[in-house]
Amino acid sequence: MKLIYVLVAVAALTGCVDQGSGQAPRRALSYDEIYSFETDCARRDENLNILYNTQDLKNFASDPDELNDFDRQFNSRLKATIWWYLRSCKQ
Repeated sequence: MKLIYVLVAVAALTGCVDQGSGQAPRRALSYDEIYSFETDCARRDENLNILYNTQDLKNFASDPDELNDFDRQFNSRLKATIWWYLRSCKQ
């Protein structure tokens, strides 16, 4: 019986992985990850893609008054990190 549960769990987890694209599944960065995000101009495009991906997944309201305190801080830190890359790492 335990084997059946294990097989069902493996099948469910396997179905969650995006197997067709060859890319890692999309996930949003946490606040701590953004706070300590590396600032490496050599990897500018890659890091901006990660930050823009997080921005897309979070999909914050454009009006800051509609956000709670944590989301407002998160969105501000995310935008500041993107801004730093765009301003400091010119191509």
